[in-house]
Amino acid sequence: MVHKQYLVTFYIDDKKCWKSGITSKRDVYDRFKDEIKKRIIFGFKIHKSTWFKTYKEAYKSEQKLFNEIIKDFGGYKHKDGNVRFHNFYTKDKYNGITEIRKYDYNEYKYAWDYIANAGKTYEEIKKYPRKNLDTAGRVRIFTQN
Repeated sequence: MVHKQYLVTFYIDDKKCWKSGITSKRDVYDRFKDEIKKRIIFGFKIHKSTWFKTYKEAYKSEQKLFNEIIKDFGGYKHKDGNVRFHNFYTKDKYNGITEIRKYDYNEYKYAWDYIANAGKTYEEIKKYPRKNLDTAGRVRIFTQN
């Protein structure tokens, strides 16, 4: 199974936000459809995504982006002294809606450029032999133990 790192924008608590995350879903929209349906978020838009062969690779890329954003733009300084990626809290806690930032074009553009160069394109993923695709057309990665 492949994983995507994505960049999306949406509104939550009347604030425009951006979020980068990872998902195993082929369509990033599917990752957020419940939150959209429940009207937790609105104005949802997918801006960029990139593919990775493994969860570990996708997670590593996500964490690197988070660290670069914190270094260049700052984050939320928690009472324990650690700086977190998000830079505000929502009124309520929503499962799966974490690590979001208030929209700032310079941050968004940095994340867009990062994701554009981080993983593989869909065209590169499509080059896998057909036998390595599951019934939904997703790449299956086989490893030898």
